[in-house]
Formats: sequence, C-alpha cells, structure tokens
Amino acid sequence: MRERVKSPYLAKATIGVDIGGSKIESALVRADGSVPISIKIDTPSALTTTNIIQAIYASVDGVILERKEYIRGIGVGAPGQVELRTGKVIHAPNLSCQNLPLKEILQKRYSLPVFVDNDVRCALLAEHRHGVAKNILDCLCMFVGTGIGGGIMVGGKVLRGVTNSAAEIGHMTLEKNGPKCGCGNYGCLESLASGPKIIEDAVERLKGRNSLIKDLVKNDLSKININLIQKAFEEKDKVAIEVLERAADYIGIGVATLVNILNPKMVILGGGVINASPSLFEMIKEVALKRAIKISKSNLKIVTSELEKNAGTIGASLLVEF
Repeated sequence: MRERVKSPYLAKATIGVDIGGSKIESALVRADGSVPISIKIDTPSALTTTNIIQAIYASVDGVILERKEYIRGIGVGAPGQVELRTGKVIHAPNLSCQNLPLKEILQKRYSLPVFVDNDVRCALLAEHRHGVAKNILDCLCMFVGTGIGGGIMVGGKVLRGVTNSAAEIGHMTLEKNGPKCGCGNYGCLESLASGPKIIEDAVERLKGRNSLIKDLVKNDLSKININLIQKAFEEKDKVAIEVLERAADYIGIGVATLVNILNPKMVILGGGVINASPSLFEMIKEVALKRAIKISKSNLKIVTSELEKNAGTIGASLLVEF
C-alpha cells in the first residue's frame, strides 16, 4: 500500500523497517505514530544475505527516495539476536543470517543514522508508546508468526540482558525430546507452535481423515494457512480444533511460565498467527490463566496487539529516539 501525503508532521518523520520471515515492510512513521506510507515486500524464498539485503533496499527505497529531506533516521526490527551497539544481526535462524552488519550496510547506502534491535522488542516499544500498553510499566509481548519472539518491559524499561538477548521466548524448552529448532536446540516453543509448525501439524493430522480444511484447499495441502484453519475451526471441524488446541496448550504454558516469573500487568499477544486466529488467542488466554499461579495473575490482562500489522514498523521507528 502506498499513499502520497504532505503534512507538517513529516518534518519529524522516521523510517521503520520490520524484517520478518514472510515479509519485509518499511514505513514512514510520524511523531504521533501514524503511518502515511507503507511498502511491503515478500521475504525472498531463497534466503541468502544478498537477497535479504536487496529486499530491504527495495522496501526502504520506495519510502525514502521521495521523502529523504524529512527523515531523521532509520530504525530496523530484525528477528533473532541483535548486537545493539553495532547494529549487527548476530543470529536469525528463520532468515539464515549470522553476523550481518545491517546498521553499517544501511548507513552506507542512505547516509542516515540507523538503529537496529530485535523485532518483537520494537513491537513492545510501539505498544507502550502508541498502543494497548500506554502507561503500563510492567508488560511483555509475545508475537507468533514464522517464529515466536518476545519483548519484556520492567518498571518502564525494556529488559535487554547482558548480551541484548533477553526475552528469547520462542526458545524456552517445552519438550525434552521434541523436534529440532532452528536455534539448534530440541523441543523449543518455536519448534512446536510457530505458524509453520501449526500448519505442519494440520497436514499430519489430515492424513486419511475427512476435514473441511481439505475442502477449502481442494485437497492441495500446500495451500493450508492459519486463516483457513481458523475458518474450519469456526465450523467445528475436528482437525482444526485439535490443531489449535495443541498450539494453544504450548503457547499458553509458555505465557503462564512467563507470568509466574515476571508478574507483569499485561501480556500482549500478536503476530500473523494471532491476528489470523481469534479463537487461538482465546484458547491461549484460557490455558495461561488456568496455569498461572493465583497471585501472579490477580491483576493480569492478556490482550491482543492494538497496533497489529503496524507494531513492528512503528516500534522500529522509535529506535531513532531511544
């Protein structure tokens, strides 16, 4: 989506870039959090460093080339572990990236200040500044998409850890002998209940069974997505129910564990999978509240992202001032 807008707000605009496993999006973000221009590009299917950088260029160029005189800097949210000082993506399993000097690359191309951080941590900043977590000092984000990422805020400050790798929620081990994860471990939450794993589970359960899901994709199981599983769930399809219940159990247990450890005021669930399946969100919430200890959940709110698809780009843009 692209829209030409002239406004005095643009004098304070920044560029926010959200790099994901399925799409790369760049947006012009105003000081009030509004997004007049947003350009989205599919993440390359061939995950090479060159292809990813070219896709980022294509996305950013569409925004920045016409508006460069208004832009204060570029913020980038990248999946995986990021070295905050250097802006280097240390390890992003879902993008097959290691030690990618993203800040250096983008500063050289655009001659603007560039800041890079974890993508879900960026989304947390966006929700805290402009979204559902305004004035909430203790909260956490869990975003479920191609992977599962997290961000934690304690006392109004983002929890980063010694190596800026705090809140790797998707890599908590839930199954000792579970499937191998992209991080190299086994049985991580991400390896059990990320978007691709939910679809993989659906395909496995459909073998030899009748299901509305098969009808919706005309027996082409490669076309299964979360939206179709949600649609089948709404029609009380048994396979869809089993698939979402399984995912909700794993994610809900993960949420409950974090609630017991961190005692937040709010848990924000977002990402492509949550946005596509309201039923999954409700089941995760039910599991989490059932399993969290009484005192930790006594003042807890579990909500969906208010900014939804814009959380990543808005949050990344805030890095320019943080």
